[in-house]
Amino acid sequence: VQRLDAILTETIPIHGRGNFPTLEMQPRQIVKVVRTRMEEKQIHVRDVRLNGSAASHILHEYSGLGYKDLDLIFCADLKGESEFQTVKDIVLDCLLDFFPDCVNK
Repeated sequence: VQRLDAILTETIPIHGRGNFPTLEMQPRQIVKVVRTRMEEKQIHVRDVRLNGSAASHILHEYSGLGYKDLDLIFCADLKGESEFQTVKDIVLDCLLDFFPDCVNK
């Protein structure tokens, strides 16, 4: 649990493409905001899971592999294409909200 907490509270870069800046944030922040906004849109999130190399790192810290990215899975029942699009919009809007104040949005 301590390794999971360390990963979720560590400030990490989310690298932008093109004109988008690199964001410095804690994974816990994005999980909280995305989950809250999904619930506001009546999309129930059953749970949020960490997957991939970061999850393996938590289970066995000294495997020597480490991790380079975080794969977060929001488990929700999406009834159709419109709800899927809503989730994409929520995630992108959340990232925009984390832009530094000096960036025009």
